[in-house]
Amino acid sequence: MGEQIDLFEASASAVGYLYQLRKALYFCVEQTGAGPDWSVAIEAGDDIEVHEDAGPGLYQLKHRAPGTKMTDKATDLWKSLRIWATGWAESAASQDRPTFFLLTTAEAAAEGAAYHLRPPGPGSPRDEAKALGLLGPVSKLSPAG
Repeated sequence: MGEQIDLFEASASAVGYLYQLRKALYFCVEQTGAGPDWSVAIEAGDDIEVHEDAGPGLYQLKHRAPGTKMTDKATDLWKSLRIWATGWAESAASQDRPTFFLLTTAEAAAEGAAYHLRPPGPGSPRDEAKALGLLGPVSKLSPAG
């Protein structure tokens, strides 16, 4: 007899929520000794919202299967960009505008937009202009495209 597919199976969602909890706890541990002026919230302004002296940080978290690549057409990337653009437009210029982060277990496709949006570091320079240049043509594709 064949295996029956459970349409309401939620283990992937549960793994995602556990990923959120794990990262939120990590942010709390990072703040140990930083004083009382910080907070971490889950599912508030974003998947994780961190407030500290440097200003607010909003984190989109995407837990994906091993071997998953984040390409320029990845739904996760475009959903995050939409959420960030909406949040940016809604925040008043006088407010502390948040810094946006995408944390994923997927691998940034080599030389793709996500690759160029990584934090700068040895061997991985951040190049926002190049990322924008890669995303522009993709944004013009039809949803089926």
